[in-house]
Amino acid sequence: MSLLKNPGRRRFLIVSALVGGGVLVGYALRDRDRLAKVPAFTPDDRYFALNGWVKIGSDGTVVVAVPRQEMGQGVYTSLPMLVAEELDADWSLVRAEQSPVEKIYGNLTILADGLPVDPNDTGTVAEVVRWVGFKLGEGLGMLVTGGSTSVRDAWEPMRLAGASGREMLVAAAAQRWGVASSQCTTKGGSVLHPPTGRRLGYGELAVKAARMEVPREPRLKHHEQYRIIGRPLPRLDVPAKVTGNAEFGIDVRLPDMLYAAVAQCPVFGGAVDSFDAGAIAGLPGVKTVVPVPNGVAVVADSYWRALSALKKLPVVWDQGPHAGLDSEEVYAQLRRDMTQGEMMKA
Repeated sequence: MSLLKNPGRRRFLIVSALVGGGVLVGYALRDRDRLAKVPAFTPDDRYFALNGWVKIGSDGTVVVAVPRQEMGQGVYTSLPMLVAEELDADWSLVRAEQSPVEKIYGNLTILADGLPVDPNDTGTVAEVVRWVGFKLGEGLGMLVTGGSTSVRDAWEPMRLAGASGREMLVAAAAQRWGVASSQCTTKGGSVLHPPTGRRLGYGELAVKAARMEVPREPRLKHHEQYRIIGRPLPRLDVPAKVTGNAEFGIDVRLPDMLYAAVAQCPVFGGAVDSFDAGAIAGLPGVKTVVPVPNGVAVVADSYWRALSALKKLPVVWDQGPHAGLDSEEVYAQLRRDMTQGEMMKA
């Protein structure tokens, strides 16, 4: 089987990073601790971090750091599920929080997907390329969302984070009771001691557990023990969206902030031939007009003013080589390729 795959833009960039990242490779080859505590994840004393992925409040609330962007695909629910499962948390007390910018949250899988090796190749060279790619990815700390990689990348570290936190909570309860950890179990956000019927909520144990050493190789559940993963649960991002408390990029307001409205050539591959900025120079709030790749942007003191001015801006487009292209021609080409074209090989 061929080692190298057909090059693409993302693959080219990743290969370039592997080849040109010599300075980082030595650093990246060192082991990194993906369960390390992250100071920015616990900015106050209301929550107590068990590791860089999970912190617990004195009221039992479990906050999970989500290192991917929620764009409707559900990562603000699916990723906390991984932690909550291994932690044996009460789902009604689980909350999601955008992670800080730290290397432990880097997306290594999206880098591996773009490596120039066939995914089915298990040869030595392919394994070495993947290993170096992962290590370089750790050094770069690529916080990237895309390529259907969020759950795949989080599957191991976030389950380990939950399992590690569970063992710390059990140890804290066992010390308080003066019993062996092996005599304790967990369920629904509590540590139980079946022989005596005692129970302690995670919130009661958070302070003590947070001071303990983080287990590096916690025991993970077998899939038949799952009670959260693989089951339909209420999405964590819905309430804030319904109430309007969710903050999106469009909600950000900064002092003296300006806004841009962008128009791009309506034909793929086209560009701006010319535009007359003077025609809108006197409109209220308009600051400037600037060219952008394949288009033009109007900058103003509000988005409404920028968009209104853009609609009045005279623009002449250079539609390029695809000026006459329409949907029917595209479909006709696809039909020809289906019947006459060659099959793509991996």
